[in-house]
This record gives sequence, structure tokens and C-alpha cells, in this order.
Amino acid sequence: MSSTSSALSSVASTARGTLYIISAPSGAGKTTLVKALLERMDGIGVSVSHTTRAQRPGEQNTVNYHFVDVDHFKTMIEQGDFFEHAQSSTTSMAPLAPPWRHVYPQAKT
Repeated sequence: MSSTSSALSSVASTARGTLYIISAPSGAGKTTLVKALLERMDGIGVSVSHTTRAQRPGEQNTVNYHFVDVDHFKTMIEQGDFFEHAQSSTTSMAPLAPPWRHVYPQAKT
């Protein structure tokens, strides 16, 4: 099995397509993998996650992440805006739910 196929985990499939989640520890190469897939494959897109962590040099808001404050993040959780969310000791991260609700209406968040 190639490193690309082992890094991709199919979590839902319909006639409309397949949803893949790229998940790995920080620094493992997720961004490199996604860039390579976007260059080589047609018809795929990327969901830009929200985070409460500070923006790093070179990162662009709405391109790398949606950088939001903790209160805004908590409000979005309460409103059910996220597909799922995770929290570390200092920051929180989550992908936005509505695009996936439209594509996979049977999915539970």
C-alpha cells in the first residue's frame, strides 16, 4: 500500500463522490499530500478548517485556516456549525459542517 493510499481514509461514499479525511500529527506532511493531490486530480476540493490558534508566519486566513477567537468558536459549536471538533490544551480546530451536510445529508454530526 502506498503512503498516499494509507494516508487517505474514506469515510463516506455516494453516487456524488467520496469524502476523504487527511489526518496525521503536526509536521507529518498533510499539507504536502493535499497539494500533490490537488495538482494531480480533477474534481476535488478542500474544506478549510476553523482554529483558535494564532496565525503562523506565511499562513493566510481563509486559505490555510479560518482563524477565529475562542468565543466565536464556542458559538459555532453551539450552533452545530462544525462537522466535528477537537480541542487541545491551548487551541481548538474544526471543519465547517454545512458543505458536508449538503453533500451527505444522511451524515450525523
